[in-house]
Amino acid sequence: NGIEFLISKGMKLVVIACGTATSQALEEVKDLYNIPIVGVITPTVNYIKETGKKQIGVIATAGTIRSKGWENAIINAIDDANVQSIACPLLAPMVEEGWNDNKIAELAINEYLQPFNKIDLLIGCTHYPLLTKVIRKKIGNKVEIINIGEHVAKETKNILSDRNEVAQNKKQELDIYLTETECKFNEVASKLLGKEVKAKQVKEELEFLN
Repeated sequence: NGIEFLISKGMKLVVIACGTATSQALEEVKDLYNIPIVGVITPTVNYIKETGKKQIGVIATAGTIRSKGWENAIINAIDDANVQSIACPLLAPMVEEGWNDNKIAELAINEYLQPFNKIDLLIGCTHYPLLTKVIRKKIGNKVEIINIGEHVAKETKNILSDRNEVAQNKKQELDIYLTETECKFNEVASKLLGKEVKAKQVKEELEFLN
C-alpha cells in the first residue's frame, strides 16, 4: 500500500494530507506502523480551539463533508461550536487544472459560499489554500481563513523534534511520486513552486508491495 511504499523510501513520518482519508483511516493505520502518522484534522482543530472562535465554516469535497470528520472533531473539542459545512466538489479539480485565480474560480466560489450565515473562521480542503485570494474576495477580511498545511507542518516538526529526528542537512531535495501521472500535476506544481517538478509514477511498485 501507499504507506508501506513511503516507509520503503526511508520516511520518518507520514502525513495523510486529506480530510476524508484522515477521518476514515487514520485511527486504523497509525498503530500498524513504527513511524508516526499524522492527519490534518487534529492539529487544525487544536489551533481553532486556541482562537476561541465558535462560528466555523467548512468547505471541502463531498466525501469529506459526508464523513463529518471535521464537524465531529470540532464539536467534540470545542464547546458550543456552530459548524456550517458545504460540499464544493468542483473546487479541487479546478485547482488541479490550475484554475485557482480566474473568473471561473471566482464564479464557483461565489456560488458555493452563498449559503453561509455569519462565520468567524473558514476551513477548507487541502487544495483550497491556493484559492485563498478568490475566497477572500467573497468573504471579506474579518473571517480567518485556515491554512491546514501550516498547522500540520508545525505538528510534524514538534513530533520529529521530540523524537530527535529533525534533519540536520540543510540541503533540500524533493521527490514526488504519483499513482497516476496522466494529469497536469507537473505543470501546475512547477508553476506554484517556481521550479521544474517531475513526478514519478509508482503504480508498478505499489502493485509489487500489494
